[in-house]
Amino acid sequence: DQVHTETLRLRQIVESLLFLARSEAEAVPPDGQPIDLAAWVPELVTDRWAKDPRISDLHVEVEPSSRDAGVWVTAHPPLLAQVAENLIDNAIKYSERGTPVSVTVGREQGAAVIAVEDHGCGLSPEEIASIFDPFYRSPRARQMGRTGVGLGLSVVQRIVQAFRGTIAVESRPQQGARFVVRLP
Repeated sequence: DQVHTETLRLRQIVESLLFLARSEAEAVPPDGQPIDLAAWVPELVTDRWAKDPRISDLHVEVEPSSRDAGVWVTAHPPLLAQVAENLIDNAIKYSERGTPVSVTVGREQGAAVIAVEDHGCGLSPEEIASIFDPFYRSPRARQMGRTGVGLGLSVVQRIVQAFRGTIAVESRPQQGARFVVRLP
């Protein structure tokens, strides 16, 4: 089981490196399909984190105005899953057990929105300036002993841009972080 898990982790790192190495023209995601984020995100969270010790800390909310009509995007499900999973994994990794990690789905100004917020260690303005750079790991992450190679957020940004979307981060040290993905 450990070898299998490590193999999957290494495969993901290699695939991330290959995705980042491609030029923007070559990094166009495969054809997308219509996805209702209002249904898809809660299902993804349940499927992916059902056995995780932090499942009780994960809170998924679909904004009431979005429940009935849905929040539709055209995207490639495995790539979109990588975006959501990386953001949620980071929120769990950089916050303490027992603190909430919120995943919110909604709409704003003609865009579908997925927001992931934690109440963890947060980011300084200097860290925010570099957080999407490949291989960047904050000094605090290393001091805390958090594992990683610094590819997750750069891959997330590249995937979001390939879907013609944007990603933004709001954070303060010791107050947590909020990552907001907006897709057309």
